[in-house]
Amino acid sequence: MRLIEKIDQERYSILLSFALGLDNPLTNVENLERAKVLFDQVTPLETFVLVDEVVKTVGDIDSAKLIIQRLLNAFSASLNRNKRPFRRDLPFIEELLRANTEVASVLDNLKPTITKINGAGSINSQSRQELLQAVKQLTKLIKYYEYKENILFPEVEKAIEDSRCLTILWAIHDDVRRALRLLEGILDEENYPLSSFNRLIGKLFFDLNTVIFREEQILIP
Repeated sequence: MRLIEKIDQERYSILLSFALGLDNPLTNVENLERAKVLFDQVTPLETFVLVDEVVKTVGDIDSAKLIIQRLLNAFSASLNRNKRPFRRDLPFIEELLRANTEVASVLDNLKPTITKINGAGSINSQSRQELLQAVKQLTKLIKYYEYKENILFPEVEKAIEDSRCLTILWAIHDDVRRALRLLEGILDEENYPLSSFNRLIGKLFFDLNTVIFREEQILIP
C-alpha cells in the first residue's frame, strides 16, 4: 500500500518543502511561511509519509533524526489534539500502551529525585538507590521495544511500502538502551560530574517520551 496516494498532494508538496528545509531553519523562512497555515490540520498519515520521505532523501540517520524532531515540534499541537486516536480493541496494541503508561509513571516519579540531586549539587546514597531502582524498572519495561521490532515493525513493513520512519524509531530505541546502560554504570562512580549526569538523564527523558509520542500519535494511528 502506498500511503502517499491517500493524501492531498498540494498540501504534501508544501509540507515536504518545509520539512526538507529544516536542516537549516535560517534559510527555511519562505517554506515556513507557506506551510505554517497547514500545521493545525496536519494528520498522522501526512506525518508518517513526510517522515518516510525525509529519511529517504536525507539518508544520514543523525541528520534525519534532527530534521524529524524539528518537524514534529511544528506539528505537535495538531498531533496531540486527540490523545491515542486509534482503536482500542487490539490486545497487542493495548499491551504497548500499558508499557508506555508505566514508563511515563516511572519518569514522573523520578522527577523529585532529579530535583533533589540538583538542589544538593551531588548524588547521595539515597538518590543513587532511587535512580538504580528507576533504571531497573525502565530496563524491564523497554523489553517491549523488542516486541515492536520483531512483531509490529515487520507487519508495518509488509502492509506499507514506504515505512522508513521505523528506522528512526529503532535508532531511538537503541539510544534509550544505551543511555540506561550508561546511567547504571555511572551510578557506581563517586563524584560523577553533575552537568554530565543532567545531560544524560535529560536525553533519556526526551527519548523515552519521544518514543511514546511517535508510537501513539503517529505510528499506531
